[in-house]
Amino acid sequence: MLPALALLTMLAPSAAHAYIAREPLVRVIRQAFPDVRVCIERHDIEAGRYAVRFEIDGTGRVVSAALTSGPTEPSPAARACIEAAFLRLRFPCPTTRAPTSA
Repeated sequence: MLPALALLTMLAPSAAHAYIAREPLVRVIRQAFPDVRVCIERHDIEAGRYAVRFEIDGTGRVVSAALTSGPTEPSPAARACIEAAFLRLRFPCPTTRAPTSA
């Protein structure tokens, strides 16, 4: 069984009031799965749920990524491999979230 990844996303402070729709966000995140699978197999990461927190800047670039939790502490090489997979992602440029009315 391969580990599951729970993903926590946030926009970088300069884009904190910006928004990316769920569908494109999920589509781009799924692009990281093949690279993450390679990391899992190469570094023999234990099955379980792991969380990756990453920040997206105003241009859609991932500016930071961190493996924040999991059932075990992966090796530094495994952690770096997974984080690098997320740093390579490019998202659509965030837009200003339009106010919603009731």
